[in-house]
Amino acid sequence: MKLLQSLAAQVSLRTQGAILALGILFILLDLITEPLYPVIDLAWVTVIVCGLPLLINSVQSIWDNLEIHANFLIVVAMVALIAIGDYHTAAYVGIMVHAGFFLEQLITGETHYTLDVDMLPTMPTQLVALRQGINNYSSVIVVVVMLLSMGSFALTGDFMHTATLLLVLCPCSLELILVALMMGSLVDDNSPTAELSKEAKQCHLGLLIVSVLFHIGIIGAGVFGSLNPVTAVALHGLVRLGLVYNLKVLDGSLCVA
Repeated sequence: MKLLQSLAAQVSLRTQGAILALGILFILLDLITEPLYPVIDLAWVTVIVCGLPLLINSVQSIWDNLEIHANFLIVVAMVALIAIGDYHTAAYVGIMVHAGFFLEQLITGETHYTLDVDMLPTMPTQLVALRQGINNYSSVIVVVVMLLSMGSFALTGDFMHTATLLLVLCPCSLELILVALMMGSLVDDNSPTAELSKEAKQCHLGLLIVSVLFHIGIIGAGVFGSLNPVTAVALHGLVRLGLVYNLKVLDGSLCVA
């Protein structure tokens, strides 16, 4: 039995690629035509192309399941940037988000991964409980993140920092870190469930540790205002891709005895 089980992604790889390609196309056209002072700023097209799918997904999740997830935070961040007239940054954020989605689906084969419930009893109970709590209260976490961001804006008046907080403090990041830690707990010399060589265990464990530390570092940098929204999304996406890739490799290597 595999350590990880795959679930079908909601958006196909081709659709995700089309959204990304259109977003990049119109932002490039915007850069080319900007000196000509066009009637319509094409960056707005990128905002719509990249933002509308996120908005539809968020509304559908709320309407069908009464759940607020991370995409809603991205939409709010983009709206906040538009509200201060920085729609170019909103466009770049949208492109970075969809680039991350596309590359993640490319790596995982149009699936995303979650821990196999059969493995949970072999993992540290504290991590299992934390992950279950994040799953059960993800909507609450989203609301808390929004309140924290609003509080940050009330104290600093910095819209950019507010948008960055919305982008880095998402429940999916917290869950992914916990998944990596939970899997890392299985990759040791004494694990009865892992059929890996010592070198492979050390390699995977090292990559997990580095990825988790970078992920936490990016969140910390975003919280303390050291990153702008675009850089935060780009770094966040890269580290997430590293974690997802390592989880996929482990999926093919670790199995239950």
